[in-house]
Amino acid sequence: MQKTGFNKEQRALHKLIVDSIGMSDIGLFDGKMGIILSLITYSRSNKLRCVEEMADFLMEQVLDSMTDISPLSFSNGITGIGWGIEYLIQNGYMPGCGADICTEIDNKLMSCDIRRVDDFSLEHGIYGWLHYIVAHIQGANRCGKQVFDRMYIMDLISKINEYSENNATSEEFSNLQTMFIEVLNGATDVYRFPLEEIVKTDIKFSLNNLSLQKGLAGYLMTQNS
Repeated sequence: MQKTGFNKEQRALHKLIVDSIGMSDIGLFDGKMGIILSLITYSRSNKLRCVEEMADFLMEQVLDSMTDISPLSFSNGITGIGWGIEYLIQNGYMPGCGADICTEIDNKLMSCDIRRVDDFSLEHGIYGWLHYIVAHIQGANRCGKQVFDRMYIMDLISKINEYSENNATSEEFSNLQTMFIEVLNGATDVYRFPLEEIVKTDIKFSLNNLSLQKGLAGYLMTQNS
């Protein structure tokens, strides 16, 4: 008799569920936040309520631990977590308004003098922060609320304009810069959460890597998004 076993998606799913609970990293690229996005996408695509409940449980852990996270980085810090929260809310996976949930993230971000930041990378710098900021303002517009104070926004605009004038920027950066201005003017549906900038397209199936960027969470996401 021919043996039947789990396919790659099922093996990835089981590994993520078993190993994610005890993870200490709650960030987007390599931690629980990325796994949550993967699990919730899989659960909705395959109508598996039990997987969605697991994602909800992990989300509670992330929210409980969020106040202990200090890095601002998009890859493993609070802006990536905030981006993940906005992704879930604006795509109908999670109730609420990010303007209410992410207040502490906003305060930590505004406490950093943006004028003195020279890192414009996606992982750790202003480019990654801007993804969160644009998504977050869009979400606030949908709720009829306001996030970030005027001084911070003006300093951020000045910093981005200065960088664009003195450096060759990618098409993705230029598009994000345009969307930033649009959400500041009240737009509610211009930012579409580009997962392709996070999840690698050449992910090799390996049970030793759970990450969204280049591991099992990313593999599962690309199979079901």
